[in-house]
Amino acid sequence: MSVALGHHLGKYTPPELWLLPAVIALILFLALQIFKKVPRLNFVLLMGLALMAGAVMNLFELPERTWLTWIILLLGLALSLVWSYLLGIRLGWLGIFLFPLTIVYLMGWFLISLLPEFAQLSIGWAVAGLFLFIALAIHILTEARFSRASEKPTPLVSDLFIVYFNLYWIGAVIEGLV
Repeated sequence: MSVALGHHLGKYTPPELWLLPAVIALILFLALQIFKKVPRLNFVLLMGLALMAGAVMNLFELPERTWLTWIILLLGLALSLVWSYLLGIRLGWLGIFLFPLTIVYLMGWFLISLLPEFAQLSIGWAVAGLFLFIALAIHILTEARFSRASEKPTPLVSDLFIVYFNLYWIGAVIEGLV
């Protein structure tokens, strides 16, 4: 709901101030990663990040009436839930590879945006991101299911929000490129 509100309010942001919601979202993301386990503060940071993420969605020209974005998000949600709760196959070792892969993936988007000769790689890179973020969702949910620690729900929700928001975003990118 915060994302939808942020998306609606972001439409009223003047063009010269578009960098402000992006910087605030980055600061909230970093603060959430640092204070993920601090009760109440983590919830406030998560809601603020969701609000700013919705506002930042207005920055980019996403296609209107994006049905593919919702299908990709639901696919990622369904696959991660089925894998973690019905199959129950734990892939703890996968987490070792997912962090560096995510960093390489983000750096790849940075290169694609800076170097026009790499622009033709966008659709392939978006599809690679689709598989990466589905793997992240599976890993996070499976590890949460098998964790012996009694973890509060907000840190788990914050991780899943970031992963599922990226799945939605990747769906919009794929739909915009197709």
